[in-house]
Amino acid sequence: MKKDVSKKLFGYLWFNIADEYYTDEYWLEQSAPEYKGYWHLCKFPPLKKDFYDKGFIVASLSKKTLMAKLGCGIKVLNRAIKTLVDKGWIKINKDGFSSQCVYILGTHIDGNIKLFKDIMSEEVD
Repeated sequence: MKKDVSKKLFGYLWFNIADEYYTDEYWLEQSAPEYKGYWHLCKFPPLKKDFYDKGFIVASLSKKTLMAKLGCGIKVLNRAIKTLVDKGWIKINKDGFSSQCVYILGTHIDGNIKLFKDIMSEEVD
């Protein structure tokens, strides 16, 4: 079951990456609806400016949102995150956050996308 949740987690993070059309307001609306009306109190990073514009492919969702979308509990979610980190498929930037993490899935430079999962697969081959 752990592998299935790990793959679903990676797919869901990929589906929710910050790209050139991304705005922090849209992200807050989709990923942190519990802060509606109080978004000015959020201490989430500006993903486009701090990550996408610097060449990183990232997604940021609360664990509460991930558990609801994946239909799992906190222990299963934490194991799935640990599995992806241990495999080298994602990296986590947790500076200044409590339950909110920025999941780094890879890099993009001049339209050339490199996902960590693909780099790790190439190293094994």
